[in-house]
Amino acid sequence: MKKLASVALKGEEERIMKGYVPVLVGTGDEVERILVSVKVFKHRRMASLLEAAAEEFGFQQRGVLRIPCDVKYFRGVLELISAEIGEGRRERTKPDYWCN
Repeated sequence: MKKLASVALKGEEERIMKGYVPVLVGTGDEVERILVSVKVFKHRRMASLLEAAAEEFGFQQRGVLRIPCDVKYFRGVLELISAEIGEGRRERTKPDYWCN
């Protein structure tokens, strides 16, 4: 069984699973790296978070995508999206996100 969340130490490199995108979430010093399934980016709730990122950082972000919102709020949004995406599926083989 795969983990839903793990903590990455500073400087630790981790292999990114196929179908996931690393995202830096948070503001100021409270930033967390979360691996998000590409299917989550199609959801309307994620679209509003991406719009906030575009307003804050512009469309020309380089490197890892950064979303300026509270980490707990972002995790809550991911849980809602996961529940909505999961409706109608009998078995989920991969999690929709991993926290690093």
